[in-house]
Amino acid sequence: MINLRFYFDEYKRQLAEIRTFIQSVELQKDVISEIEFYENKEKKRLNLLLQYSAIIKQVVETPIQYNAAIISIYGCFEQYIDNVFNEYCLAIYGIVDKYDNLPEKMKEKHIKKLGEFLSNPQRYKNYDLTDKQAVKNAVEAFNNPKEGFGNNQKLILSHGGNLKIEQILELANDLGIKNFEKSIVSNYLFKSYFLKRELFNEETYNRLISNGSKRLFEMLDRLVQERNNVAHGWVETRIKLSDIASEYIDYMESLAESILEGLIKSFYIIKYENDKMCLIGKPLKVIDHHIICINNREIVLHKEDYLLAVKGNIIKVITIKSIQKDGVDIEHIKEKNVDIGVGFEKRVDLNVDEKYEFYCEK
Repeated sequence: MINLRFYFDEYKRQLAEIRTFIQSVELQKDVISEIEFYENKEKKRLNLLLQYSAIIKQVVETPIQYNAAIISIYGCFEQYIDNVFNEYCLAIYGIVDKYDNLPEKMKEKHIKKLGEFLSNPQRYKNYDLTDKQAVKNAVEAFNNPKEGFGNNQKLILSHGGNLKIEQILELANDLGIKNFEKSIVSNYLFKSYFLKRELFNEETYNRLISNGSKRLFEMLDRLVQERNNVAHGWVETRIKLSDIASEYIDYMESLAESILEGLIKSFYIIKYENDKMCLIGKPLKVIDHHIICINNREIVLHKEDYLLAVKGNIIKVITIKSIQKDGVDIEHIKEKNVDIGVGFEKRVDLNVDEKYEFYCEK
């Protein structure tokens, strides 16, 4: 699942570049004013600078740079969604070796999209897939899900063109991912975006989750609508570029990471349900809810490995951030039956106690 985090890091880098672009646009206005000030003050003809200033001033006053920012933010988000859901599916095929064990919703979508493809292949002409290949892949899926579903992946991952939250949740539901909306809105990172900016207090936020969380996705929906507007016309009423840089980009980053963590959790739950996780055991001691003292038995552990913490119906996916042996920080533990300290990110939604059982990948 390391590739899921890779795609998020790539998306985060793209957002940082867009933010820098927006900052440069804002700076251009100040540069123009400064050039005009010195030209008037010193009575000198700064010909090239003035020519450049005049052109940039015209560009700044048009929607071109705004359009570029909106299309770029939406474009890299859509690419991110396609990448992480594609990687998620490939990971599922890698651990589920029997067709019957695949999520029912995923199998249903495969059959549905296969039928649509065969009845109207022109609609899917950019999929680089023939009707014979699609049918052959579907048959192969019964014996080899990884091969058959993998080759029909584009059909399984097809979604609506405008990735508002409804389309993302529908895609997740079609892949058999349960309670995906709740997973996003309950995520510490997503929730923190609103609380830190005092957009909602804790009580109001929790009430929104209980009564319908659509308001929490208004910024995504507004961005999608703006993308449609700039793609089909010359937009005059715009979101302030400064708001995009300071609010929308941070929002999209927190949303993207919450989606990432939801997919990772769903993946490890499926691994757990298919007996693909190895029991380490219960901790000997828990310190401050995020450090466990545990015997590693015969299991090799590394920093940044994922662990599954299970207590009854509660399941949490936790990333190892530190490992200590005899009070000394180490990168990994290969020795057998050693009592070690394992530290995780300190987040209230990831708190654990001595009643949790911990699992790692086999």
